[in-house]
Amino acid sequence: MGDRYSRDEVQAIMQRALDAQRTQSDEVSHDELVAIARDLGVAPADLEAAARTVREERDLEASRAAVRRADRQGLLAHAIPYVLVNLGLALTLSITHNVSGFIWCALGWGIGLAMHAWRVFWPDPQRFDARVRKHRDRARARAEHEALKADLRRAGAAVGAGVADVLHAVATAVEGAKQPAAPPSRVRVADDEGAAPQARAPDANDDDAQATGAPRAHEARRREGA
Repeated sequence: MGDRYSRDEVQAIMQRALDAQRTQSDEVSHDELVAIARDLGVAPADLEAAARTVREERDLEASRAAVRRADRQGLLAHAIPYVLVNLGLALTLSITHNVSGFIWCALGWGIGLAMHAWRVFWPDPQRFDARVRKHRDRARARAEHEALKADLRRAGAAVGAGVADVLHAVATAVEGAKQPAAPPSRVRVADDEGAAPQARAPDANDDDAQATGAPRAHEARRREGA
């Protein structure tokens, strides 16, 4: 009977196996994860479901961090003017001695700033989760849009390359059609005895002469025989 392992031991074995496969990167590709699960006898459907759950939790955690960061940046943008304005009022107070104006401004604005800080550090769970889901949906839509734009760019590049190849083939065919034809064959004849033969182009009259000359030569030979 083979060895059996508990859940904690399986996790420890998986962790050590992953650590052994790590080289320069601390990440494992999805294909490598599928191969490891296949070796361990994990069904591909179960692996895909688990991976999908992990991705959703990772996206939610990233959205939570982004929402918290945006809230704290908003609080900081609220606190800086509060401090600067009240410092200006304090300097003015040293000249006008209008203590009541400074107190009412600092107190009223300070209450708003305190409520803002309360919402940032102790938010309502339902509202916070709703904002997190909204942020996650926007991030997914933005990622899908970027992926679609990348696919369109690749498709456009492929179409452009295909059009360029077609135009090159057409240009090559046109250049081939414009090449000059071979010159006609020439027949060399002699003008008179002893003269060097001169090259001239074949004439249609040569064919007529050959066609009528053969019967005349035959008639001459027949008369000589008679």
